[in-house]
Amino acid sequence: LVREGEGRTYAVVCGYRRIRALRDLGIQSTRARILPEASDPYEALRTNLFDNLATRGLNLMEKAMALSRLAGFLDPKQVAKGFMPLLSLSANEHLLERLLTVEDALDHDGKTALAQGVISLSVADALLSMDWADRSPALALLQELNLNMNKQKQVIDYLVDISKRDQVSITRILDDPSLMNLCSHKSMNRPQKAKAVLKALRAKRYPSLTRAEEMFRNRVSQIDFPRGVRITASPGFEAPDYSTEIRFRNGKILRDKLASLGRVDG
Repeated sequence: LVREGEGRTYAVVCGYRRIRALRDLGIQSTRARILPEASDPYEALRTNLFDNLATRGLNLMEKAMALSRLAGFLDPKQVAKGFMPLLSLSANEHLLERLLTVEDALDHDGKTALAQGVISLSVADALLSMDWADRSPALALLQELNLNMNKQKQVIDYLVDISKRDQVSITRILDDPSLMNLCSHKSMNRPQKAKAVLKALRAKRYPSLTRAEEMFRNRVSQIDFPRGVRITASPGFEAPDYSTEIRFRNGKILRDKLASLGRVDG
């Protein structure tokens, strides 16, 4: 199904993938139904959308593109109420605004990453909050490390916080030789690199806390605990209390470990 334009040009309404398949098969021509030039473009858009929804699922970027085109004909309330549930999205105008912003402002690489599920919508939002020059390096890091969505958000938060605190660009943070060495380290696999980069960014973001944690680990490692006993502090040392965890199989082993603990110096 095609829609007639000026000068014997035609826009595909339905069947773009079928046309590509025919072309790949070497078929030079096929029959088509032609909508007149005066046909309603909104109805053509609806027909295209319903045809796609009937045959396949749309990824998040395709949904954003569809909503963006619908927004050219309808007000936000109509788009949210009438079409977002059809796309398995909540009829939420704030979500609509986020998707329209992503469709309008995200670059090609970012849109591809969102379409492929490499990044989430919240990460796309975070990328758009950065300076334009910082987006590509930040996205490249996320793709290189192949992090899950929560870890991606952590990386972005660390980068943004460090950038604001130190008044430096995110690109400059990522150009740090120590970070670049971690990313290119040949003896580490991808999960190990991801863990190392997250640790390095966290240390850069919270230097005092990182030093305190290191001192705590060193002090604890010097204590001659029985096997299966460990001491932990509260996250961020926010509370003054510590916890002791003891692993044991039966009451006798527990009693012996408690007795051994009582004999540990200091």
